[in-house]
Amino acid sequence: MMEMSVQNSLKEFMRMYPQGVTIVTTRHEGKPLGVTVSAFTSVSMEPPLIMVAIFKSSSISQPIIKSGTFTVNLLSEGESRTSQDFASRSEKPASIFEEGKYPYIVESAASLGCKVWNIVDAGDHWLFLGLVEEVRIKRHDKPLVYFNKEYTTVC
Repeated sequence: MMEMSVQNSLKEFMRMYPQGVTIVTTRHEGKPLGVTVSAFTSVSMEPPLIMVAIFKSSSISQPIIKSGTFTVNLLSEGESRTSQDFASRSEKPASIFEEGKYPYIVESAASLGCKVWNIVDAGDHWLFLGLVEEVRIKRHDKPLVYFNKEYTTVC
């Protein structure tokens, strides 16, 4: 086997780890925007905290810092197109979003509206710790999962 750099080996390792697919959204200059994120987890129940890891260079990092809020939208199986759309840098039509305090995605199975609780510098990423202020659960579908460079779901 050819020797790989630690970074390439880490990427290969992470491809072997199935991850749920979310879209993190916020508002910038009054307009909702979002990006596909797989690095998401629950951190604490008291207080209710979650964490998302986002590239510092991502178009959404500074808007989250400025607005102090973000939403985590959980995608379900069959929504791989939505994930791909938000992975691109193009502007999204306003009809994709629900109105309210937080920019929720209409198609998401569930969403968390969060206030930024803390931001941790983590190399080329920011770790955004969010205090969960709103929870919206629309349906209990199978989650969209990213595994080995492909979209799938659980059995």
